Amino acid sequence: MTDNDRPTDRFETALREWARRAIRTPPRVAAQRVAARIAVTNRRASWATAWAPRLAAACGLVLAVGSGVLLWRNATPPPSRSAAVDAPPVLPENVVVFWLDAETPVYFVVSPLGDTAGGTP
Repeated sequence: MTDNDRPTDRFETALREWARRAIRTPPRVAAQRVAARIAVTNRRASWATAWAPRLAAACGLVLAVGSGVLLWRNATPPPSRSAAVDAPPVLPENVVVFWLDAETPVYFVVSPLGDTAGGTP
């Protein structure tokens, strides 16, 4: 087994051989090419970073307005109540009604019908 059997050793040997080759592009030209590519990438990135928040805000606004329209619409009015429902019930003479609120009546029976005078219930 030799020293050149590990993958990292083979990579290092190949890298050293590549570094010994003659330069194809002068350093100044290579630097200009790299700078030009970076500038193109930055222009694309600036366009995307400028429009991405605006697009997200517009989508959010459309979603909020659409939800508001769907949730805020007027419900259909309830059907009108009939006269029989609005009329108070007919009660005997010995019953008194107290209303706790608009929907809660309390019925009190004052004395049984046909009670003898002076008696206690």
